[in-house]
Amino acid sequence: MAAEELIQKIINDGRERAAAIRARAQERSEEIRRRTQETIAKLETDSRETTRRETEAILERSRSRARLERNKRLLAGRWAVIDNVISQALERFIQSPDYPKLIAGVVQRLAGPGSTVHLSQEDTRRFGTGLGFQPGEPVAIKGGVIIRNGPTELNFSLDELGKLARAELAGELARTLFEQESAGESRARQASAPR
Repeated sequence: MAAEELIQKIINDGRERAAAIRARAQERSEEIRRRTQETIAKLETDSRETTRRETEAILERSRSRARLERNKRLLAGRWAVIDNVISQALERFIQSPDYPKLIAGVVQRLAGPGSTVHLSQEDTRRFGTGLGFQPGEPVAIKGGVIIRNGPTELNFSLDELGKLARAELAGELARTLFEQESAGESRARQASAPR
């Protein structure tokens, strides 16, 4: 019987060891599963945070580009209005009854012998012969006069005067034309600002 008892003991020891191995395997499996879940949870949290930060950055860049584009269009629109105001003022100046006299006065004061006087096509037709000088070939200007004395050119064209007026008066015109709009925009920005 000793052999049977020995065999039985070996079988029992084997079963106990197998149960212990299975228990350790189960514990290890649970530990691995727990660590995996913790890692997944951390990755998900990190991923959500990274995604949130990246989404906010993308949204802010998009908002910034939209504000920049809006401001560019607003500025272009304002310049168009300013240019239109200057253009209308120059057109009214050309239509003024005193315009031919003013041009004649500039020519008489500044043109000398040997000078060539150039007007626009329309001005040459309207009053070019009444200047006291034979006008030269018409030039592509809106109005005004260009006087050439040899290599020297005196440019009193309305195109040049319009550019000067635009440069000098842009700020004043913008304040006059857009003062109420700017105040309204400022109030709108303040109202929509996060608190």
